[in-house]
Amino acid sequence: MNNQQSPVPGWVFPALVKKELLEQFRTAQFLVACAVGLLFGIASPLAARYLPELMELAGSDQGIQILIPEPTYRDSVGQFVKNFSQIGVLVAIFLYMGGFTREKERGTLAFLKVKPVTPWAMLAAKVAAASVTLGLAMTLGTAVALGYTWLFFGAFPWVDLVASGAVLALYLFIMAWLGIGISAVVQTQAVSGVLTLGLWFVGLLLAALPKLGRFSPTSLGQTALNIGLGEQGDFAALLGAALVLILIFGAALVKLRNWEG
Repeated sequence: MNNQQSPVPGWVFPALVKKELLEQFRTAQFLVACAVGLLFGIASPLAARYLPELMELAGSDQGIQILIPEPTYRDSVGQFVKNFSQIGVLVAIFLYMGGFTREKERGTLAFLKVKPVTPWAMLAAKVAAASVTLGLAMTLGTAVALGYTWLFFGAFPWVDLVASGAVLALYLFIMAWLGIGISAVVQTQAVSGVLTLGLWFVGLLLAALPKLGRFSPTSLGQTALNIGLGEQGDFAALLGAALVLILIFGAALVKLRNWEG
C-alpha cells in the first residue's frame, strides 16, 4: 500500500530517462547532436590548417598579396571553441527548446500527470537525457578535434583541449537545460525557442560588460578558449548560470505541478 502511495517509485526515474533517450532516437535529436559534434570536431582543425592557404590563393587570383602567419594548434583550438560556443549552442537550444511543449501538444504530458510521477522527476529525466546526448556529442567532437589537430600541427598540450571541451560541454548543458525549463512554463515551441534565444543574447550582451560580464553563463565560451590555450579560466559564470537555472527550474516545477492539460 505504501508503495502505491509513494509519489516516485524506484523504477520511475530510470524509466523516464529511457523514454527520453528513445524519444531522442525517434526524432533524430541524438543523431543530429552527434553528427554536429563530429562535424565541428573535423572542421575546426581543417579550417585552421587550410583556410589561410585558401585566402592567400583567393588574394593572388585578384592580384592582392595576403600575408597570413603560419597556423598553429592555437588556431585549431580557437576554431574549435568558436564553432561549439556559437553554432553548437544554437543547435543545443533548437534540439531541446521543445522539451515539454511537444508533450503538451501531443497529450503525453497529461498521461504522465495521472501516473505516480512528480514534476521534479519529469524535469530531471529530460535534463539527464539531454546531458547524456550532448555529452556524447562533445566527447566525439573533442576526440576528433584532438586527433586532427595532432595530425596537422604535431604534438601540443592536448590536455588543455580536453579540458576546453569539458567546459564547452557544460556550456551546452546549461543552454539546453534552460530551454527545457522554459518549455515547461510556456505552451508552444516557438515561444520557448524565442525566450531561450533571447536569454542567450542577453547573456552575450552582459558578457561584454567589464565586471558583471564574468558572471554571465555565456562567458563560459571565453573560459573554454582560455583553458584551451593553456591560460587561467574564470568560472564565475557558473554562479550566474546556477541563479538563472534555479529561477527557471522553480517556475517550471510550479507550472508542471499545476498544469492540467
